Amino acid sequence: MFRIDNASAVSALPAALAAGTPGFFGRGDPATGQIPTILTADWANMVQEEIVAVIAAAGIALDKASHVQLLAALQQMFQAKDGTTVKIVSASLTLNGHIVLSDGSRSFMVAWGRFTATANGATSVTFPLAFASACFSVVVSGVINAGTGSQDNTPAVVASTITATGFSVFNADDENDPTCYIAVGS
Repeated sequence: MFRIDNASAVSALPAALAAGTPGFFGRGDPATGQIPTILTADWANMVQEEIVAVIAAAGIALDKASHVQLLAALQQMFQAKDGTTVKIVSASLTLNGHIVLSDGSRSFMVAWGRFTATANGATSVTFPLAFASACFSVVVSGVINAGTGSQDNTPAVVASTITATGFSVFNADDENDPTCYIAVGS
């Protein structure tokens, strides 16, 4: 990767023009007179600098003869301290989701979600994906309702119920409480 260096290149990054309406590249259509999308200097500079930033963050000097610097930078940035590469092997980036990272022999998972904690009782929660080995910890954050039956009792995890597939909370509030959780494990 190398910044453009031909005779028409400028020595300093020009200020970008005001943003227009976001869109996509088009091929054009001679039959209707629609011209193909014209690449602008602003767009080319943006793409160039985004790529250069990743390579520079990895501490790699730009080399015009190398065509694998972006790949090398990403591999270096996602490589564990012991030399193994950590990869995202599963992800569901939704309201009730998860992400699993693995180096091929070990995995780490984070799960999250929302549920309603039942008033004055226990509520069981099932993870969107079971942990392969074990869930180490769960943290919940309940919202206290402002109703007349609401008290200062937010839902709490019952630690003895944490398993690879879910957990339970106890809610001492007199009303159902919207609750969020984050769980970590392997």
